[in-house]
Amino acid sequence: SIKETAYYDILKVSSNATQSQIKTAYYKQSFIYHPDKNPGSDEATQLFSEITYLIYTLLI
Repeated sequence: SIKETAYYDILKVSSNATQSQIKTAYYKQSFIYHPDKNPGSDEATQLFSEITYLIYTLLI
């Protein structure tokens, strides 16, 4: 599993980012790594899954 301190690094925001900044970072990163944008890329699929997990962990 991902350590909480790495959550912000993965999303490329600071640890004191606002919810709005986190959401914006999520949309940017999910667009880059979305499986439909990277067919056949296991790495992109894994990163997309992690990013999706992070958004729910940080905002809920």
